[in-house]
Amino acid sequence: MKRVVLGVWLAGAAWGAPPWWGTRGVHGADSAFRSGPVGICWGMLRGAPGEDVQVVIRIRIMEAGPLPYAELAVEAVHPLTRAAETVLPRRPLERTTDVTAARESFKNLTGRRIAFYGRSDPQPQLVVFYNGVPDTTPELLDRERLEQYFEIAFQRLAQQK
Repeated sequence: MKRVVLGVWLAGAAWGAPPWWGTRGVHGADSAFRSGPVGICWGMLRGAPGEDVQVVIRIRIMEAGPLPYAELAVEAVHPLTRAAETVLPRRPLERTTDVTAARESFKNLTGRRIAFYGRSDPQPQLVVFYNGVPDTTPELLDRERLEQYFEIAFQRLAQQK
């Protein structure tokens, strides 16, 4: 039994899942993903020639009523060492949050961990992790098209329960 538990923990740690007991780790399987009340959509915004593509991660609470978590944080993660750097420090959760980074910033720290905390909890209750920019992430030419994509993607996620 101990070997099974250790094996599950090591497998989760290898894929970027949090090693904290009591934290639910979920692999964000797509560029539009929902885990309970949390929706996460990825999009890329192409800049002018010579400018880097911007990666936008939009995090939205999908249900009305009180917020399910109090705070969130985002980390960039190295694929082999799992060393992490803060992208968005722990802060109060809002109904919609955008996290933007240059595509180039994914070169060495390819993964992202999005952690959701309860009020004054030292460890996150939920961590959604990605090993890189999802393959299905669209690259759009202007902000208006990006906003349209996000609205359509979140409407589709809203139909999931």
